[in-house]
Amino acid sequence: MGVRATNSKKKIFSDSALGLLGLSAMHAALQIAVYPFLQRRFGESELGNILYLISLMNVFCVSMGVSLGYARIKTSADGKAQSTAYLVLLGAVSIAAIAVGAAISRLGTPEADAWDTALLSVLSVLTLIRYYADVEYKLTLNFGGLCKYYLMIALGYLFGILLTLVTSRWALSLICGEAFGIAYALARGRVLFADGRANASEIAHVTRLTLVIFTSEALSSLIFNSDRIILKLLISSSAVTLYYLASLLGKTVALLTVSFGGVLIGYLARFEGTLTPRAMRRITYVCALGLPVGTLALTAASYVFVPLLYPDQLKGARPLFLWANGAQVAYFFANVITLVLLRFGKPRYQLYVNVSYAALFVLICIPSIKRGGLYGFCTGLAAVCLVRLAIAVSLGFFTAAKHHSNG
Repeated sequence: MGVRATNSKKKIFSDSALGLLGLSAMHAALQIAVYPFLQRRFGESELGNILYLISLMNVFCVSMGVSLGYARIKTSADGKAQSTAYLVLLGAVSIAAIAVGAAISRLGTPEADAWDTALLSVLSVLTLIRYYADVEYKLTLNFGGLCKYYLMIALGYLFGILLTLVTSRWALSLICGEAFGIAYALARGRVLFADGRANASEIAHVTRLTLVIFTSEALSSLIFNSDRIILKLLISSSAVTLYYLASLLGKTVALLTVSFGGVLIGYLARFEGTLTPRAMRRITYVCALGLPVGTLALTAASYVFVPLLYPDQLKGARPLFLWANGAQVAYFFANVITLVLLRFGKPRYQLYVNVSYAALFVLICIPSIKRGGLYGFCTGLAAVCLVRLAIAVSLGFFTAAKHHSNG
C-alpha cells in the first residue's frame, strides 16, 4: 500500500512536471517572443489595445473551451463519455465564436478593416477548439502527449511572428499557434472525431452541464481579464500595458493552473474516495505557505525579467510588482481548490466562488481606481483575490464535512 501510494505520488509529480514543461514553453513563446515583438512592432499603446481585444475574446472562447473539457472529464468519472455529443456542442459554440470575434473587432477597434475582423473571428474559433482539444490527454492521463501538444503551439507562435512581420496583421502570430496545436490533436488523437451517433437526451445533458460550468468559468475569466478591460476603459491603453508587465510572471503562474489542474482533474476523475477534512487541512496549509513565498519569489523575479524584456516601461511597472503578483498567486490557489470542488462538490460551488469574486471586484476594484489610479487597482485586486481564496477554502471544508458526516 505504501509503495503504491509513493509510486502514485511520483507519477502525479512527473505528470505535473511534463505538463508544466509544455505549458511553460508555450507561455515563454508568448511572453518572451510574441508580445515583446508586438510591442516593438506596433508600440506600447497598440500592445495595450491588442491585449484588450484578446481579453474580451478569452472571456467567451477560453471559458467555453475549458468548460466543454471539464464537462467531459466530469462525465467520464461516472462512465464512458462519447465524443459525438461534445462535438455537436463544439460546432454550435464555434459558430457563436465567429460572431463574438467579429463583434469584438468592430466594437473594440472601430478602425479595424475587414481583414482584422475576419482574422479575429478565426482566432476566436481556433482558441475555443484548442482549449477543448487538450482534454484528449487529460482523459487518458497522457501528459507526455500534453507536453508535445503545448510545444507544437509554442512552435506555431514563433512561426506566426514571421507572418506578422510580413503582413503586419498581429492576429496571425496567435492564429498559427492555435492551428498548430489543433493539427497535432487531429493527427495524434481522437477527441476531435465523432465516435457514433448522439441522441437528443445525451446532447441536452452535455449542454446543461457545460453551461453550468461555463457560467462559473466565464465569470472567473471575465474578472481575470477585466483588469485589462477596465484599465483600458477607465484609464488608458498604456495603463493596460503597465499592468500587464507588472503582473507578467504572476499571470503566467495563474495560467499554470491549466497545467496542474489538468493533471489534478484527470486523477480526481479516477479517484473513488471522498474529500476528507484532513485533506482540506493539508491543502490549506499549502496555500498559507505558498501565498507569501510565491508572491515574494515572483516579485523578485519581476525585477530581473521585466527590465530585460521591456526596459523602457520598468519605471512605471516597478511600484506594482508586489501587489500584482500577490493577486495572481492567490488566484492560482483558489483555482486549484475550485477544481477539487468540481470533482467532490456540486458544480454550482464553482459558481458561488466566482459570483462572489465578480461582486467584490465591482465593489472594491473600480472605486480603487478612482481613488488611487493604477496602484489603487492593484491593491484592490489583491484584496479581492484573497477573499476569493478564503471563500473557496471555506466551501472545501464544507464539502469535506458533508462527506465525513455521510460516511
